[in-house]
Amino acid sequence: MSTTVPDVLRSSRKPWSSRYLRRSVRNKTAIVGALVLAIIVLSAILAPVLTHYGPSQMDLMSVTKPPSSNHWLGTDQLGKDVFTILLYGARTSLYIGFVSALGGTIIGVFLGAITGYFGGWFDAVVIRFSELIMTFPELILVMVLVTLIGQGVNNVILVFVFTGWMTTFRIVRTEFLSIRQETFIDSGRSLGLPTRSLIFRHMLPNVMSPIVVSFTVNFALYILAEAGLSFLGLGVPATTPTWGNMLSAAQSTDVVRNFWWLWVSPGIAIVLLVIAANLVGDALRDIMDPKGED
Repeated sequence: MSTTVPDVLRSSRKPWSSRYLRRSVRNKTAIVGALVLAIIVLSAILAPVLTHYGPSQMDLMSVTKPPSSNHWLGTDQLGKDVFTILLYGARTSLYIGFVSALGGTIIGVFLGAITGYFGGWFDAVVIRFSELIMTFPELILVMVLVTLIGQGVNNVILVFVFTGWMTTFRIVRTEFLSIRQETFIDSGRSLGLPTRSLIFRHMLPNVMSPIVVSFTVNFALYILAEAGLSFLGLGVPATTPTWGNMLSAAQSTDVVRNFWWLWVSPGIAIVLLVIAANLVGDALRDIMDPKGED
């Protein structure tokens, strides 16, 4: 007689379903946040279509011009179109935020799952290492690491990934420590299911809600962190268009007072993106809550 997976083990999985879709449609916060995020992402992707200027194209006859029909958000000190820089800067900022959050999430999920399931000496080593990293103020640690390895998009991403996996790791580890005591895991072990299958097919889906929320929060935080580093001159090189570099170029008192369009547009863009990402994260937490109302 063949061995089958019991119903309790099948029911442990929580895939995206019509139930979650119904919750999404009813959740106005999720719709608003997702709409704002979609507009920003699509604007970045369609930058060459939305503007006929180049991000490095200068017009010395149109220096620091206010918004007009030719330049919707004005021009900067070199005659570059601010709207164009905003669109192409969104590409870099979104790339940094997404890849950094994804890398930190993958590392955090993998280490959290392994340590939470097995425990033992490896768990103790990873916990101590994460505690050591977290004892340093994150901003100072990021600044030191960026200074050591140099500026650049990929270097900033490496620093963010190295310093940002601990939160996801602790969340996943805590959940796994609880889930590994459940009946369906004991049933799987008794049936001889491979450990890899138990961890990644039956336990991990139960932790997707906090993982998704952590990813969206980190995504917004990394975009803020990049803006802060670039503002301090420690992030992406000034020649690369990012929202942080736009703010850095507009930090003088004269620009703040007389050329408001140089800092208002990237500032609003960052605020909208961070708020939208957090709204989506909070909404996903409610939508994916197994105890939520259908």
